[in-house]
Amino acid sequence: MVSLDKKKNWRNLVFPVNTVVFYILALSMLIAKEETGRWRVVAVAIASILVQASVRELVPGLTGAVIAVVATVVFVAVALITWCDIERRMALKIVGAYFGCSIVLSLFSAILSAQASAG
Repeated sequence: MVSLDKKKNWRNLVFPVNTVVFYILALSMLIAKEETGRWRVVAVAIASILVQASVRELVPGLTGAVIAVVATVVFVAVALITWCDIERRMALKIVGAYFGCSIVLSLFSAILSAQASAG
C-alpha cells in the first residue's frame, strides 16, 4: 500500500509547474505592454496555486483535477481582466494557452496519483 504522502507529492509537484507555465505564458504575451505590473501577474500566479490546491483537496481524483483546472482558469481570467487591467482579448489568449497546459499537467498528475495508490 502506498502512503498518502506519496500521492500528495505528485500534486505538490504539479502546482508550482502550473504557476511557472502561467507566468511564462503571461509575460511572453505581455512583453510589449510595459504598463502591466509584473508583480500583479506574479500575485495572480501564486494565488492560482491556492485556488487549484483547494479545489483538488475538496474533490479528489480525475474529476477533481478537471474541476480544479476550470476553477483556476476562471480565477486567472477574472484576475487578469479586472485586477491586472489586461484587455479581454489578450487575457483570453493567455488563459487559453494556460488552460491547455494546465489540463495536461493536472490529468497527468491525477493519473500518476491513481497509479501510485493502486501499486
